[in-house]
Amino acid sequence: MVETRRERRERRAQEDRERKAQRRNANNDTNPTPPVVTVRAELNLPQAVIDAYKAEQQQQNVRDRVRLGIEVLGILVLITTVLYTRDSVSELRRQVSQSQEHFTTDQRPYVWIDQPPNRPVRSIVTNQQITWHVFISNFGKSPAMKVATFGNVYHGRDAMAQADAFFRKVANRDAIGTVLMPGIRAVNYQTMTSLTPVSATDHEFIRNNENAVVLAVRVYYEDGAGGSITAISAKLFCLRGP
Repeated sequence: MVETRRERRERRAQEDRERKAQRRNANNDTNPTPPVVTVRAELNLPQAVIDAYKAEQQQQNVRDRVRLGIEVLGILVLITTVLYTRDSVSELRRQVSQSQEHFTTDQRPYVWIDQPPNRPVRSIVTNQQITWHVFISNFGKSPAMKVATFGNVYHGRDAMAQADAFFRKVANRDAIGTVLMPGIRAVNYQTMTSLTPVSATDHEFIRNNENAVVLAVRVYYEDGAGGSITAISAKLFCLRGP
């Protein structure tokens, strides 16, 4: 039987595989794998050494706990100090703010009507206007700036109602006026005059009734520091006309 090329190649490949297998087997026989040997070593220490080691470990544990406690205590002290410092700073700021407010309140100007007379300047005469002098003084400790005084004299049955209407109409406005120094009684005055002369009917009503003549006054002024505008209002009554 004639061998074909394909069969020849397969036979040669098989022979090569067999030769390689024989060489591997020969190498395993020449260098065998050494067996695994387990070695267990035991160290027998004296009991005194073991006890000393345990005692040292216990002391180390105690030292670690003490150190931990000291560190925790230090952290707590630090937190307390920070909180106390923050509260102290806040309290200091509050006290400084209050001191500034008290100082400003104590030093600011206080303007008021200085011993106002309870009667008009002149006797009330029929067909004549009523005049009333208004004195103001600064009872504070600093100058009052831009002092301006507004007012009217009202008479008759509806004098009180007219005065109330005056205060409703006079809006808060920028004070435009003079400087009033503290501690000096006012020597100047402003004269307020009734809008209308006194009629015979009003004159008779004034003679027989109290509070029939009313002086309505509003004073605007500023303090020298913050420039805040203050308005004071007053109603003065003529208890009974002449």
